[in-house]
Amino acid sequence: MQEKAQQGDRKAQALLTSAMLAAFGRLQKLQMPVQVQRCACGAEHLLLLATTGLVFASGRNSHGQPQP
Repeated sequence: MQEKAQQGDRKAQALLTSAMLAAFGRLQKLQMPVQVQRCACGAEHLLLLATTGLVFASGRNSHGQPQP
């Protein structure tokens, strides 16, 4: 069970990296690895809650949402 959770963490980290590249076109330096506590994703969005309390979000932004 723990191995499956670790595998999920690695997948979430890979998704976070690709989502950040897609959203910003560049990577920002973060303290890695980021341990993910919760993950929510859909067809066009990704939300990650890190164990530190930071929230990472990425999405398609096809409806003109405000940019950070």
